[in-house]
Amino acid sequence: RTFEPFDFLWSTAYSWKTNYEAWMHGKFTDIDAETLEKEVNEYYRKLVKCEKSFSKKGQHGCADIAKKLKAEVDAFRPYGPVVVALRNPGMRDRHWKDLSIKINKVIEPDDSFSLQTIIDMGLVEQAETCEKIGEMAAKEYQIELALDKMVDEWKDVMLDVTPYKETGTSVLRGADELMALLDEHITMTQAMSFSSFKKPFEERIAEWDKTLTVVSEVIEEWLAVQRSWLYLQPIFDSDDIQKQLPTEAKRFITVDRNWRSTLLAAEKAPLAIKFCNSAKLYEKFEESSKFLDLVQKGLSDYLETKRAAFSRFYFLSNDELLEILSETKDPQKVQPHLKKCFEAMRSVTFNEDLQITQMWSREKECINFIEPINPVGRNVEDWMTDLEAGMKASVKDQVFKAIIDYTVTARTKWMQTWPGMCVINCSMNHWTRMMEDQMAKKGAAGVKEALDVQCAQLDDMVVLVRGKLPKLARSSIGALTVMDVHARDVTTNLVELGVADKGAFEWISQMRFYWMTAPGQSVLDAQNAKEHEGDLG
Repeated sequence: RTFEPFDFLWSTAYSWKTNYEAWMHGKFTDIDAETLEKEVNEYYRKLVKCEKSFSKKGQHGCADIAKKLKAEVDAFRPYGPVVVALRNPGMRDRHWKDLSIKINKVIEPDDSFSLQTIIDMGLVEQAETCEKIGEMAAKEYQIELALDKMVDEWKDVMLDVTPYKETGTSVLRGADELMALLDEHITMTQAMSFSSFKKPFEERIAEWDKTLTVVSEVIEEWLAVQRSWLYLQPIFDSDDIQKQLPTEAKRFITVDRNWRSTLLAAEKAPLAIKFCNSAKLYEKFEESSKFLDLVQKGLSDYLETKRAAFSRFYFLSNDELLEILSETKDPQKVQPHLKKCFEAMRSVTFNEDLQITQMWSREKECINFIEPINPVGRNVEDWMTDLEAGMKASVKDQVFKAIIDYTVTARTKWMQTWPGMCVINCSMNHWTRMMEDQMAKKGAAGVKEALDVQCAQLDDMVVLVRGKLPKLARSSIGALTVMDVHARDVTTNLVELGVADKGAFEWISQMRFYWMTAPGQSVLDAQNAKEHEGDLG
């Protein structure tokens, strides 16, 4: 502890004397300005401390030495800012020439150029000028470093070109990272172009900005073409679509050919900044994009004509409709989309000749078509129109037959025989007929008799549902029970009000069900007409 102040003084003195000689007379370009400034400040701090310590202890000889060295360091300190300014890593020949002009002296930092030379030339007195030039060099150096860093980052950026399914070609992936890097570098480059220190690099900045802009435009256009190509490729891979849209098919084939050649070239030379910096490549993608827009417009117009021909196609998306249209040779491809085109139709039955003979609901109820629908060799919208007409005719036929069968089959058996909606509608049709017939024959007494019949029917249903029933029959009977209970409540109300005429408001205000026949024709008349003339009535 006693020796430490002496060691502190003499080690500092030795380091100062050694460095002073190197700094003053050594090669100026070898000086590390940051180290110089740091060590000079450290010497000064230590020597101030030594002087105080020795003076306090009465060791005046050592205190005088510390004071003398402190004065030398203090005299050297003004050189620090000049050294820092002129030893800036951004200092170039242009800055030395600029400095020479401003101080009207030729400065050439060769091997003999030292800090002593700078002092002799009076540059310390021109410290402000040196600092300004040093600051300019530092700002320019930052721009230079930033440019070099950006260029260096792109040396390892490759295009991620990977094979796409079974198409025999590839697609570009990882574009988000590319675009993020491009956006960042374009922003930085544009900020440089507004810098007041850009002059030495003006051409380089402009060239780099142009390169990044071209690359960005190429990748954006590339991705736009890729999105359209990915959507259209499976569509125009279908021979049926190509035949139906020959003009659009030719345009797509042209784009597809360019796409394949471009992606093949990208696989061979995947360096992003080099491959994408091509105005010709941008023009090629731009032309492909225009072609694909025309193809999509033609495709949309084509789909619109199909929807106009069969309006239920509006329930399908473009992709679903295209899936149907691209497989016209196989009508069964329509099967998954029937539930969207026709409410409650889940599927249809195709026989061995691809004739459609039956339709099935979601509840697995089946209705036979009156006449089979023939889809073979026909446009899908044509046979789907026939399917719609056949559906309506067959449902109407089922309802008519269910109405007739109601009069000859026990009700508990009848309600398990026919489809659920036929059961509900036909039962309510007979309720309406029974109520109006009873009113016409017996007035209010007839309504009372109708109520007794309905209560008996409900009792029969209670017995039925307590037994074993198929799941589908139980569902139909459950729905019918709701309607029968409503009909009983309506009838009960009519009995209480004493309604005797079917023209009474209390009756005509209710929901009533009729089978619409020709004027003056009964249901049985309609049945006879249907049997002899094939008319549904």
